Amino acid sequence: MKLNRLIILCFAVLFFYGCRKGENAKEIIPALTPGPGAAEIGLSGDIKNPDGSAAEGVDVTIDGHKITTSASGLFEYTGKVSNADKVKLSISKKGYFKFSKTFTLEENSTIENLSYLLVLEQTVGSFGSASGGTITTTYATLVFQPNSFVNQDGSAYNGNVTVKMPPNIISEYADKLPGDTRALTATNQKVVLDHWGGMNVQVYGNTGQLLKLVKPVNYTYKIDWRYVYINKSNPIKIWSYDEADDIWKEAGDATLNGQYFTGSTTSLSYLQWGTAYPQALLRAYVTDGNSNPASFFRLGCGIDNYAVNSFSGVRINSKGVALIYVPANTQIRTAVASPCYDMLNAFLIPPIAVDKKLEQPLVVNLALYITTFEGKIEDCGFNGVKGRAEFTFNGKKMLSNLDNNGYFKFTFLLCQFNGYNGKLVVYDEQNKIIHQNSNNPIRAGIKNAYLASLCTVPQAGKVTINVNGKTYTFETPKDSLSMSETFEPWNGSPTTMISAHSADRTQGFLLTYLGFKGGKVDLYTCGFSIPSNNYTMTWGLYERGTTQITKYKTSDTLIEGTFKTKTNLNFSVGAPGEVVEISGSFNISR
Repeated sequence: MKLNRLIILCFAVLFFYGCRKGENAKEIIPALTPGPGAAEIGLSGDIKNPDGSAAEGVDVTIDGHKITTSASGLFEYTGKVSNADKVKLSISKKGYFKFSKTFTLEENSTIENLSYLLVLEQTVGSFGSASGGTITTTYATLVFQPNSFVNQDGSAYNGNVTVKMPPNIISEYADKLPGDTRALTATNQKVVLDHWGGMNVQVYGNTGQLLKLVKPVNYTYKIDWRYVYINKSNPIKIWSYDEADDIWKEAGDATLNGQYFTGSTTSLSYLQWGTAYPQALLRAYVTDGNSNPASFFRLGCGIDNYAVNSFSGVRINSKGVALIYVPANTQIRTAVASPCYDMLNAFLIPPIAVDKKLEQPLVVNLALYITTFEGKIEDCGFNGVKGRAEFTFNGKKMLSNLDNNGYFKFTFLLCQFNGYNGKLVVYDEQNKIIHQNSNNPIRAGIKNAYLASLCTVPQAGKVTINVNGKTYTFETPKDSLSMSETFEPWNGSPTTMISAHSADRTQGFLLTYLGFKGGKVDLYTCGFSIPSNNYTMTWGLYERGTTQITKYKTSDTLIEGTFKTKTNLNFSVGAPGEVVEISGSFNISR
């Protein structure tokens, strides 16, 4: 808890005192709507169970188009929507609260890597509808009046009432509360909300049907500790989410006392407390100042010290554009954060007039996040193959043509230093799969390199090692030999590897050097093992040895050369062992 508070405090300090003014803002233009109604868009992401595991079989509906999550919890939609200004995504699964989110998009833009956690419908109590009842949880008390319930069609209900609520206080409000920040007042004025948490309650009848309230329920609700210091005068407005109209609507007043809201309402399903402001639209173009958009990062907005978490943040789309409705006629503080919630930069945005839109470029530092996965596919003659590569990573599929030398390249933003495995599939020009690998660990902010050979011709040759006056030999077909090319996992450096094993696996040899080349090269690693003895080249204890590559990928030879280095005999920490020189030669061909 102390760590979480420290992180939030640091974020607040950066957000409100580390801001810089946005530059080159365009003229405020009259049209508030971000573009034409119908548009081609894309939304994709994943749904997780409350324990963080993938949620399979969840219904995801996007602008009326229903899809179901895969075994990995993934969903993806690309197609037309009726209104790009309000694209509704709804998530539903039996036993969990339904959730809807509204996105403001533009033609031919996508938002990816969305992630939502299902919220369990937990039974917290029951009572007879005629008598009413009191429900108490760790964070709320609800007092229902007698004869308060009707069916969805408005007919009177008489029977048992079951009340369901989330197991815990709803937190991370930007992702847990439905819709976006737009709302309607009691007089139908269009506004945006500065909000401080929410409550979700569902009431069910005898047959599991959803009921509605016709008499107010009195409640006391404990809000998240981050909102205890809200500097607002009572009463504070209540807002309920109208699922049919996809918007928050004014639903009464509440009183805040310390960490508790008290009030009464007939709208329990998705309730929040907040202050309304006239609305304007901010269209921020977020890049690193070059050609790299901050795609799928977050843009959050606030207006004063308590608003750090108040205005729901939005995802930046594939073009680097963030569209967010904000309070009009006031200076806006914005912050850009990665999907891992580490903040990049904060900015001050000038006031925008009511019902107007402001175009605002924002430049952020993406150097730590720009990640590439690139490599080459070659045949037995070391020539690049033609075709295309398909890389699926973090639920998103990317495509790249292989150039004339067999090279492919994928570039994307990633904020996890210890990333995920990606799946690479390579197709030839006839669309036939010629290579695939599902174990490609990706690390953020570096070049992740890859090399694969389609050659299936067995390797053959001979390796000799000289140590302590003895010569040891590995030779095919009796023993196993190989020359391979890979990339050092920590810095992506190309690495050539020579390995040999005896048939009974009691003797082994491994040599690596950095680079795909011939000539004289420093050794990167070198080791030789026989029963009872291991010879290891140890960094830092002496100068590393070298290898002289006399042939490298010629018409008849994969690699040929010699090596010499010092090693430690039976090295262990604290007892490095005797320093012994080993040398030898190798010749490997196909």
